[in-house]
Amino acid sequence: MDPDQKEPLLEVLEQLLGDSSTLVIGAAMAVFNEICPDRFDLIHPNYRRLCNTLADVDEWGQVSIVEMLTRYARTQFLDPDKEMVRRVQYTTADPYFKRKIKIHQPKLYLYVV
Repeated sequence: MDPDQKEPLLEVLEQLLGDSSTLVIGAAMAVFNEICPDRFDLIHPNYRRLCNTLADVDEWGQVSIVEMLTRYARTQFLDPDKEMVRRVQYTTADPYFKRKIKIHQPKLYLYVV
């Protein structure tokens, strides 16, 4: 691809990602995955809409969206296991918290899982 044409193409891609047609979104995701798979600043404003329209997009569009959502989740969300390790380390050292666990055990179980 010609580097001079990449910026105008990204502007068009940004408009296509904001489109309401599911056919357009599927094709735009395929282009996104090929041209700029790490430019998540184009995905941030459309993330929830992409998740909600996933079932309505055609099969090949779904594949493109799931590939992108997987990369997005791995790079943009916190690792819950690391948070759980910190939380468990803190709670085992605090005797007051251990007493609270015995009192509110069912609520804590739902929170931890």
